[in-house]
Formats: sequence, structure tokens, C-alpha cells
Amino acid sequence: ASHELRTPLTILRTDIENAMAAQAPKKGAVDLAGSIEEVDRMADLVSNLLILSRAEEFRKPESSETKVDLQQTASLVVNRMRAYADTYHVAIRLQSGDTVWVSGNAELLFKAVRNLVKNGVDYNRTGGTVTVTVWAADAWAVVTVADTGIGMSQDELDRVFDRFYRADASRSRQTGGSGLGLSIVKSIVEQTGGSIDLESRPEHGTVATVRLPRYQH
Repeated sequence: ASHELRTPLTILRTDIENAMAAQAPKKGAVDLAGSIEEVDRMADLVSNLLILSRAEEFRKPESSETKVDLQQTASLVVNRMRAYADTYHVAIRLQSGDTVWVSGNAELLFKAVRNLVKNGVDYNRTGGTVTVTVWAADAWAVVTVADTGIGMSQDELDRVFDRFYRADASRSRQTGGSGLGLSIVKSIVEQTGGSIDLESRPEHGTVATVRLPRYQH
């Protein structure tokens, strides 16, 4: 179903863009801009559902694994997410860390780290920070994403990896969340042979720790 939905969504977005170009700078073009946002939101949901469905069918990502520099991946995520974080007046920092290699799908690992950083921004406070750190620990490559946000209760921590669960539903709706972000992260991490842990307390922020097997020469 996810495959079948991708093409009509792409066509719909193109048609809306053409209509906007024809109406610019009329008011109708502004109204259509909101429609594009909704199409993009639906396309992102479809993409997330496709990743989860693949995870149920394959123990490993469908595309071939490669040698991935986790530090470089984290740096790329931080650079691309800064503009998004700025809209919420949240700072993103990348701590100096090790160049550490893992064997995995570069695109999916990027998405996993991005989802963690986005969560750190979405559930943060004005003036808050999200700190990303990468290092090597024996046979493991470790990346942590720590935020100064609203945190979670133990009950929320127990459910946060469930699909479509949102720890703060009202805030998630404001940022377009579907409740799949952490489910996606867990799926990708486990496909890569790793694990993810969350530590959090209400009003004291959240720390996500991902451990992945280091690349073996």
C-alpha cells in the first residue's frame, strides 16, 4: 500500500505546484501552499510506514550495507537540522567525538539520528539545547542525543517506542508528528544489530543512547 501511495502523492504535489505558479501572486496560491504541506506530511508518513513494513520482512535493510562514518552522519544531521531548530529557538551542538565506523545503511542511519534530533527539538523549550555526541566504546559505536526539554514520565518511557504513541499529543500535532519517529529509530537500530535506551525525567530532559556494532575489518 505504501508503494502504491507514493506515485499519486508525487503527482498531487506536482499539480498543486503548477496551480500555485499559475495563480501567483493571488490569494489562492497562498491557500495551496498549505495543501503542499499536508501532502508532504502524508508522504513522510507513507515513507515511515514503508520502513516499518520492510523491517518486519527483513532482518537487515533491503539495500546493501556499507561502511558508514557515524561521526560524519551525526555532523550532517546537525547541519541540516539547524534551520529547523532555529524556528523553535533551540540550539543544536555536536560534541567533538571519535571517527567511528559501523556497517549499515547510510540513509537509514541518517534517518535514525535525524529522528532523535528532531524529537529533541520538538519536545524542548525556547532557548533549550540538543547535544549530539559520538564515540567508540570497545566493540561499540555510541551516539547520544541529549536535550534540555520537557522530559517524560516512566509511564511514557514504557510506551514511547509503540507505533503512533505520542508522549505529548498536543505538542506533536503542532509539529506534525505522527508518533512513528522512535519506532522508526528502534527498527533501524535493531536492523543494524544495535540497541537504543532512553533516560528521562519530567522537566529534566531526555538522553537517547544508541549502540551499534563497530565495523569489523
